[in-house]
Amino acid sequence: MPGQRPYLQKKITELKALLEASRENRAVLEALAEELKHRNVCKARELATEVNDALASLGATEVQAIAFGGQVRSAPRVATREPSPGATVLPFPGRSGTERPVKPRAHKPAESREASGQPLVLPTEDLGPLPNFATPTGHNEPRALLAAWTALEVLSPQTYRKPEDLAAGGHRCIADLTNGEVPWGRGERSRPDKKLYYQVIVGAIAMDRATDELIKAFGADEERSRCEKEKATIAAVLVDKDGFVLDDNAIAIPSFAWTLPHAIKFDLGGLGAWSRVERVLLDRLEQIVRRKDPNGKPLPLDLATIKRAHEWLVAQFKLPAHLVEQPTFALRVYHYWKSKTPPEASLLNSFFLADLARASELVGSGSAGAGLRRYLGMASHSETQDVLADLRRVEPAVAPAMMPLSR
Repeated sequence: MPGQRPYLQKKITELKALLEASRENRAVLEALAEELKHRNVCKARELATEVNDALASLGATEVQAIAFGGQVRSAPRVATREPSPGATVLPFPGRSGTERPVKPRAHKPAESREASGQPLVLPTEDLGPLPNFATPTGHNEPRALLAAWTALEVLSPQTYRKPEDLAAGGHRCIADLTNGEVPWGRGERSRPDKKLYYQVIVGAIAMDRATDELIKAFGADEERSRCEKEKATIAAVLVDKDGFVLDDNAIAIPSFAWTLPHAIKFDLGGLGAWSRVERVLLDRLEQIVRRKDPNGKPLPLDLATIKRAHEWLVAQFKLPAHLVEQPTFALRVYHYWKSKTPPEASLLNSFFLADLARASELVGSGSAGAGLRRYLGMASHSETQDVLADLRRVEPAVAPAMMPLSR
C-alpha cells in the first residue's frame, strides 16, 4: 500500500533471496523496487537493477500474453516465502515450440485501444544511421575539438534537487501528480494579472546513478564530482489551465536523455547528431501528447498519456531502468495576461549545440571560413599587432561594413 514499506526490516541478503523466489510475482517485485529506492548503498543499487530487469522481463511476458491470447492466462505459481503486499498478476507461460504463431492483428486507433482497456505499446522511431567519428591521429584536430566540446555540452544538463528548484515561486508552484489526479481543468485560480499554465515534467534521470555509469565507462579520473540527489529532466510539456497542449513551442526534450546511453556504451560518434534527431523526437512526442476524440476534437492531457509519453521516451532512448524516475509533478507557470505570446517550455539544452554541429559540418566539408579556421587553429595570421598600443588598429575589424546584415 502507498506509504508502507513491508520489507523495511529486511537485509539486502534477504531481499536478494526474495527476488530469486518471486521473479514471476509482480506485486512482490514492485514492492522490492519501491523499498530499494530508499537505500543508497552499492549493493542496494545493484539489486535494484536486477529487480527492474525482472519487472521488464515480466512485463514483456505479459504483453506477449495479451498479444496472443487477449488476456493474461494463469499458470502454476512458485510459492514465495513472503506474503504478497498487494494484488497478484499471474504471468503468461511461454509458447511451446510446436504451437503455431498467431497472425498479427491490424493496428487499432489509439483511442479505441485505450477504451478497450488494453495497454498501448508505442513503437520507437528509427533515427537512421548516426555519424561515426574516427579516432584522431594527432593533437588538437579541429573536428576532435568540436566533438569534445559537444560532448561536454550534451553531458552537462541542467539539474535540480527538489521540484521547487525549477519553480521561481517556490513550493506553491508545484502541482503533485502522484495522487491520481491532474491539477488542470478544475477551475484553479491564477494570480492577479497572470494567466495560469502548467509545465509537466515527464520523468527524470537520477544524476548520481548516471554519474556512476559514466565513471564505469570513462574511469574515475574523468569525473571527480558526484551529483548527489540531483536529477535531470527527461522531457517537459506545457499545457493551458484546462490541460490542452499549447500550439507552439510546448514540448522540450533535453539532449542529455538521448546522449547518456550512447556515452555509457562509449559510442560518442553520434553525439553531434542531436540537432538532426531532436526534430524527429519532438514531432513524435507531440503526436503522443496531443490526444483527440473520434470526432477529431482535442482532448486535455491526462495521467495515462503522461505515463505513456514517459515510457516511450525511456524505450526510445534505451535508458537503463535503474536510472529513471517516473513523472511525479508539474510546475505552475504564471504568465502576464496581456502578453501577446504564450509561454514556452523551459529551455533544456545548450545554446551552442546547433552552432557546434554546423561548425563540424563546415570543417568536415572543407567549407570553414577564415574566422572559424583561425578559431580552431587551422590557420594562423602571418602578422600580429598590439591593439593596446594603437586602438586605431581595431577599427577596421569592428567597422559596420564588416558586420553581416541583420535578419
